[in-house]
Amino acid sequence: MQSIEITSLVGHSPFSITVCDITYSYCYFVISGVTSAPITISPPSQLNGVNQLLVVITDSKGCETMDYINCFTPTPTPTLTPTPTITPTNISCNCIAFINVGAGNLNFGYTECNGIVFNGIIPQSTTFYFCGKSPFADGGVLISINDICINNSCQTTEIPPTSTNTPTPTNTPTNTMTPTYTPTNTVTPTNTVTTTITPTSTYTPTPTPTQTNIVVDCTTYLLVDPANVSKYDVVTNVLTPLSFPSPISASDIANSYGKFWLVEFSSPYSIIEYNIIPTPFSAVYSKTLYPPVDLYALAVKDNTTLISTTLSVSPLSAMVVEVDVSGPDLSTAIVVDKFLLPGTDRALSGDLFYFPTTDKLFVTSQVGFYGDTYLTQFDYTTGVVEYDILLSPSINGVYGLSAKDEFLYLFEDTGKVYRVDSMSVPTFTLVQTTVAGIYAASSDVSCLIYPSPTPTMTQTPTNTPTVTPTNTQTPTQTRTQTPTPTPTQTPTQTPTNTITPTQTTTTTPTQTPTQTSTQTPTQTPTQTPTPTMTQTPTPTSITVVPNCAVLYNVGSNVYYYNVSTNISTLLTVPGFPNSSDVAHTFNGTTGKLWGVDESGSQFVEYNITLSPFTATFSRNISYNPSIFYPSLGLTSISDTVILSVNDFDFLNQEVVEIDVSGVSPVITPQFPLIVGRYITGDFYKTTTNKFIALNTDYATSKCYVTQWDYSTSTTEPEVDVELTMGCAVYGIFEDSGNIYITESTSSTKLYSIDKNSPYAITEICVITPLTIDGASQIPGCLNNNFIP
Repeated sequence: MQSIEITSLVGHSPFSITVCDITYSYCYFVISGVTSAPITISPPSQLNGVNQLLVVITDSKGCETMDYINCFTPTPTPTLTPTPTITPTNISCNCIAFINVGAGNLNFGYTECNGIVFNGIIPQSTTFYFCGKSPFADGGVLISINDICINNSCQTTEIPPTSTNTPTPTNTPTNTMTPTYTPTNTVTPTNTVTTTITPTSTYTPTPTPTQTNIVVDCTTYLLVDPANVSKYDVVTNVLTPLSFPSPISASDIANSYGKFWLVEFSSPYSIIEYNIIPTPFSAVYSKTLYPPVDLYALAVKDNTTLISTTLSVSPLSAMVVEVDVSGPDLSTAIVVDKFLLPGTDRALSGDLFYFPTTDKLFVTSQVGFYGDTYLTQFDYTTGVVEYDILLSPSINGVYGLSAKDEFLYLFEDTGKVYRVDSMSVPTFTLVQTTVAGIYAASSDVSCLIYPSPTPTMTQTPTNTPTVTPTNTQTPTQTRTQTPTPTPTQTPTQTPTNTITPTQTTTTTPTQTPTQTSTQTPTQTPTQTPTPTMTQTPTPTSITVVPNCAVLYNVGSNVYYYNVSTNISTLLTVPGFPNSSDVAHTFNGTTGKLWGVDESGSQFVEYNITLSPFTATFSRNISYNPSIFYPSLGLTSISDTVILSVNDFDFLNQEVVEIDVSGVSPVITPQFPLIVGRYITGDFYKTTTNKFIALNTDYATSKCYVTQWDYSTSTTEPEVDVELTMGCAVYGIFEDSGNIYITESTSSTKLYSIDKNSPYAITEICVITPLTIDGASQIPGCLNNNFIP
């Protein structure tokens, strides 16, 4: 295995290291946080077999050092032949390359082929390709305008950052009878006709690799509920919530490279389109289309055509349809009928997915409302049913279909994920269990397309005989082109040892008539590695949670939140209830985590570790709802004592300590809240013996963050801060000496509150997902309070 040793580092530590191909078009993050040398790294797997690399070292100030690495084994030096490059023409729709050689995320944009202006963000050391015109970008982003786009796809080979004529040698030694310039003594008799070989340029069709839509993200998108979309990695089982410009309410989703669609949850089932950058994810509203009929489910055929179903013919019979989404904003989408689902009274019961490589459409359907569930495979062009497999009773409620590595995946609403290993002999393998409540799934069909070589016209020098009369009788030493049979290492214009966007066998015949006996190698297989277009960090199923980190929950999902990076990571807590809040402790080796199951009148307890994070169900702790009913909010004091607020008397709530060391909880009242106030969010007790809570005045509907002295059970009237942003403030926590609250309305906003009067509130950022229910930290990390 190859490795690279870096013996010195120049700049301000810590450093991050990225490895790129020689054209600086494909770059892959390797490591960060490096503070000293020497250090040994391994090239990324995407560049295996590549002999020339660029190692880019970026310091903490954003300064870059670039080193050229040549891993070639010494070989005879080949002759250099200039390779002509095509000068971009000024046409309406070209292939544009954006290369971020600056520091951090930068802005870029261009005008799409349909005239719509697209704006986005490109990460550091990343190359994006788009079809369009009029590109623009921040400083630090190189822009290269290249060949014409055909069918909205880039039809060129790999695009370098700049267009230059460079000699391109290849290491393919071939024994050929090659015309070469050789000084020879030639006696030419008078009045004779001498045939000499004169090079002329002719156009010869030469197979050239074709680059279609470049894929940067092949993970699955899941609609977890009508309002929330997440990215899901079926290999690592990592779920990452995503944010959209405005709240969504969807029944199904679909995506392709650069596009994302959703069909709205209720009639008229309009289709909303977004322009997206997959990594890091960002979405910009594009347009809304109105189909003339109600649509159920969504799949992608290509970037302008979706596949869906409608009700047709008899009750509950579903018709597969194509939907043209190329129209402008607020226009009517064109819907064309394709074919009916098989059987009688078949209705769509989940999702569709189309494989462009095989022209197969997969549909999950159901007989009536409560009948058997089927997975059906169609030949999409003919509409012929090839397989119609009964899934019930072993697999039910399949509401999502996606694909990875040419396998189809089924997503149950229970969270179970099945891989379809065979349709001819029905074989389904349970590979993961993710969050329950899945409404739909989608993945980019471009990830399943493997382009093949397409003949293109290139200029090839060809030796053509011409007749030249000469009247010379003197032996002269002249440079004439004479066919000299010499075994030479002749460079050919075969893309060898280069990073190309396809992994195919490339046949390069020379189709040139000459008057020389030339052995022309034909069908030279060249295996080339296939790079991905973006630097995509690989998620891992092992998560390390720092001791004082913030945890928060969104219903039955628990997340670790890094305040400094604004990154949320889903944690695996099996069977966590749909809780109003979460609380946890940690004593250095193990800890506890609790949620509230109101429907079962119980607290659900887990044993946890933080490095790595693990959660194992411990027990259910039942409480008596006739004397105690938990309000919103929950926090902990120790491994055996949790803190809650009794909501049994709504306008006379009181803070209570709950000892959970025994079989049944022991509830001890501490002090009442302000009369007429009730808890509307979260609360916690500090190590300085303060109790801080988010609460609302019933009479005025005003909301506050209020501080009590826990030891004296009295409020501190100076610290009763009105929350001017509204009452949907559900989380409160600390980080790095600061106090933060979270507001959940159209988006979850993070605010800081100054600890000193007048307790100014400052908006910091937006957190995803949208509806944080409550936050938690271990008791020993809650060290800050407001200063009266």
